[in-house]
Amino acid sequence: MSSMIISLILLFVGIIAFSWIQSAHRTKQRKRMHHLLQSEETESDARRNFRKAMNKISSENKKEFEHKLEQAGVYNKGLAIYYLPAKFGVIAITALLCGFQLFTGNWQVNDALIPFFGVMVSVILIPDFVLAAKKKTVERNVGRELPYLIDLMAVCVQTGMTLESALAYLADELQGFDKHLAYHIRKTAERARLTGLETALTEFAVRINTQEVRSFTFTLLQSLQHGSSIYQVLITLSKDIREVQMLDTEEKIGALSAKMSVPLIIFIMMPIVILIIAPGIMRMMQSGGVF
Repeated sequence: MSSMIISLILLFVGIIAFSWIQSAHRTKQRKRMHHLLQSEETESDARRNFRKAMNKISSENKKEFEHKLEQAGVYNKGLAIYYLPAKFGVIAITALLCGFQLFTGNWQVNDALIPFFGVMVSVILIPDFVLAAKKKTVERNVGRELPYLIDLMAVCVQTGMTLESALAYLADELQGFDKHLAYHIRKTAERARLTGLETALTEFAVRINTQEVRSFTFTLLQSLQHGSSIYQVLITLSKDIREVQMLDTEEKIGALSAKMSVPLIIFIMMPIVILIIAPGIMRMMQSGGVF
């Protein structure tokens, strides 16, 4: 009887201890979760304030920076707010480093001005040069791949698809073929649903200002206005663009001969002339001739 009472007492104490441990564990987890939520909220507030500061700095030229990055093949519009602050940040850090060197006496004023102005000019000019070069590369790639798009669009139109649906379909299919062409076709399809196909094609020609894209948009606009057969127009346009690209390639090949003449003269003909003349000059010098 006494052993049963002791067992019940121990069981009761064990239940109470287990309940207390579970309660303490839940309280600890609750505190930890509350702390994590507070830290995430603080971090998100800090991040939000940082983005607000970046937006204030870049608000005036944000659209311009977005347009530059888009033309250069950088399609993340969120990076536009960091373009100008990044430039100012590099210049400010350089100024602080130069000022620190002046303050410690390691540099003179002239020693600090040269790297400061060098970094400032580089930060101002080099990013724009890089974006301009990438813009030309994107335009060249889009113009080169455009005939393939036109052929596929002609096939889609021949199967009964509209131009808007063909653009939307090809934007997904071309993603693995050329991401730049796929992006601009997708944007053109999205704009066509909002503002109409004519406005979307005009904006496409403004974004990619090449002869191939201008011919493509102009031909489609003329076909839409006059109601001519889209399929035959697209096939003819694709053939014409390929012929123009072939002519450009032939012109570049023809210009190579003139470009190769200068290194040919410098690195081949001049050494040959020297090899021909050198033995005679050496014999004259050894025989005590003119020299």
